[in-house]
This record gives sequence, C-alpha cells and structure tokens, in this order.
Amino acid sequence: METVVRSFDPEKMKAARKNANMSQRDLADRSGIPVTMIQEYEQGKSIPSVPRLFIIADTLKCGADDLAS
Repeated sequence: METVVRSFDPEKMKAARKNANMSQRDLADRSGIPVTMIQEYEQGKSIPSVPRLFIIADTLKCGADDLAS
C-alpha cells in the first residue's frame, strides 16, 4: 500500500473528483478531510496517508490505484 501513496498522482485525484461532479468543498464535506488538505493533495504539495487515500477513493467511488500513476 505504501507504493500507492508514493505514486500518488494529484492530477488523477483532481480528474476523479471532477468525474464525480464534486467540488473540492464537496469532497471535503463528504470525506471529512479538511478542504485545505484536499487542495494541498491536488496541488501536489502534500501526499495523503494510506487511510486518507482510501477515504478519498471511497468517497469518489473509485479504487485507490485509480489515484496513482
């Protein structure tokens, strides 16, 4: 699972969020992750922990590997 986090792709997260028709605020509200963290993940300033990656993937109705390069 660490491999997934190390290869996290911010652009894929952004694309998955848009594909789910969610704003960053929507994703934050539905996942319980602060919007500032969602923004940092999508900007590549931060990498989500494994638990957060799975929360994001579940919220976006995709697999964690869909958010990796």
